[in-house]
Amino acid sequence: MSPDGRVFPVAFDGVAMSEDLVRLGEAPRRSPDSVARSTASADGAVMLAVSHPERPVGMRVIAFGVRHHPRDAHALAVYEIAEQRIHD
Repeated sequence: MSPDGRVFPVAFDGVAMSEDLVRLGEAPRRSPDSVARSTASADGAVMLAVSHPERPVGMRVIAFGVRHHPRDAHALAVYEIAEQRIHD
């Protein structure tokens, strides 16, 4: 909990999370709960602020994946995946 007691609820987009885990080849091993607790430095999550019925604001995870790939990987970073989802 933050020092001032404010807590912001976070929701995972289940469809997006499933797509991301399959893309990463981790679907059989990881769940949204384990992803939320992930401390792997290469992993990242993109969140959007959303309205919440009981709190001032909530957060929705719209993409999960590798933050930065090697230059020659030709793979999308989590930020690029999130941007595509926002604009689709």
